[in-house]
Amino acid sequence: LVTAIVVLMMMIFGAVVVGTQAGFACPDWPLCHGKLIPSLDDPLVLIEWGHRLTSAAGGLLILITAWTAWRKRKEAPLMKKLAIFIVASLALQGLAGAAIVKFKLPGYMTTIDLTNGMILVSLFVILLAYSVRGKELQTRRTNEERDSKMNALFFPAVTMVGVTLFQVVVGGLFRHTGAGEALFGRNDYLRSHDQYTMPSDAFANAFLMFHIMVGVMVTAVLIWLLAQAIRKRVLLAPAVALLVVVLIQMVLGFVTLGTELSLVVVTAHMVGAALTTVFSVYIGARARFARTVHLTAGAVAGGKGRSHSASSSTVSLGTN
Repeated sequence: LVTAIVVLMMMIFGAVVVGTQAGFACPDWPLCHGKLIPSLDDPLVLIEWGHRLTSAAGGLLILITAWTAWRKRKEAPLMKKLAIFIVASLALQGLAGAAIVKFKLPGYMTTIDLTNGMILVSLFVILLAYSVRGKELQTRRTNEERDSKMNALFFPAVTMVGVTLFQVVVGGLFRHTGAGEALFGRNDYLRSHDQYTMPSDAFANAFLMFHIMVGVMVTAVLIWLLAQAIRKRVLLAPAVALLVVVLIQMVLGFVTLGTELSLVVVTAHMVGAALTTVFSVYIGARARFARTVHLTAGAVAGGKGRSHSASSSTVSLGTN
């Protein structure tokens, strides 16, 4: 839980870097202007160097948590996979950030950073869901009937995760291709990447319409998921929290346009996307773990039934 929150804070800091065009305030990597601790007179240098410093500290915490999961791999095979995925995702995050700075890659490449950040925080949410599931089993706060009900949320939850991550990619590209700023005749972000051609009005408006259409898809899947949660009376709290976050996201989307991409509002919009991902992944993971137990229980029950039938047949044949 703590590591998931820290990863979210790192993403917020990254959004501030993008919003202030501070990404190249430190033109080299891993040093900044050739120094471990640069002069911090320039506010943009302070923002970029601060982002790197907190990311390094967050990366250490991520590795510690991954190592803790790895040590549990014999007790729970899932821990091994999660630990490997966490380290791989962290490595990709570091390499992508370094490559963007060293090679001054096009703005749209920052979407890799954003999307991978969502995946990284999702991995820790899965760990959290697994931990909650373990405690429920220890305290016997679950049963086959409840698992069966949670199992019904699996497909809508997985679909919700899929459309949410797709929306994250679309929203990231809308921001990082410069389409968002082009709506208001600005090109600040692309210019910081040495890109001086602003997207056309037609491209920017078409991208905005597509972004809104995907938002409608997210809402439709959310209604499906929420209806299942209400009907089955399971995971209602995270489902309602997800509804609240998505509604706030809709409002923030229009406020973002109304304020012409205000830094505070755009950053809040990114946080909303992260929280939508977090709650969707949590519900999906909880449903998945319940589904696994439910299917296993069914297989075991079926095996016992077949064994009992075979025994009965043997007894019957012996009697005959």
